[in-house]
Amino acid sequence: MKSGTSGAKIAAIARNTFGCFLRDKILLLIVAVLVCIFLLMLMPLIGFKAVRPTMDAAQYDKMVTSMVETASILVSTCGSLLAVWAAADSVANEMRSGTILAVLARPVRRWEFLAGKFAATEALMFVYVMAMLGTYYLLAWLGGGRVQCAPWLLIVYPLVRYSLYAALAMLLVTILHPAVVVGLFWVLATVG
Repeated sequence: MKSGTSGAKIAAIARNTFGCFLRDKILLLIVAVLVCIFLLMLMPLIGFKAVRPTMDAAQYDKMVTSMVETASILVSTCGSLLAVWAAADSVANEMRSGTILAVLARPVRRWEFLAGKFAATEALMFVYVMAMLGTYYLLAWLGGGRVQCAPWLLIVYPLVRYSLYAALAMLLVTILHPAVVVGLFWVLATVG
């Protein structure tokens, strides 16, 4: 990495980390689980569509909205765990493998290193949120209903929440194992 501006260093670390995310088996497993959840949500919506002519329009809209809300809760919870795992694992892998020593031996400050990891996590979560938004609209369209919330709210709220979770996970992973950090957040999500 060349000695340059902080922004260039952060961007280089973020690009490298994002590439690692795309090869991470656990993250790919989470994506596979989300695809399965999506496919499971399609079946009731298709069933609802078959009985639509026999139902009251308000009752039908309520059923579709309820199904889309249930899907959004599941996908949002998985997104929280994805943000925590991605942030915690990105820092922990560097510490465990010792590559953090090689990176920090270069003219990279600690805050630049952490900002690059955080930026990569945020990029991953932005892609996730956009896919989540598309999923909501697709499920609502397939069910014949509509999403009841403004699109910007469906983008901003999860990104802010995932940012907080990722920052806390990066802080906690310096003293705890990544699996413990994810478990802690899982318990907090369940209780909350």
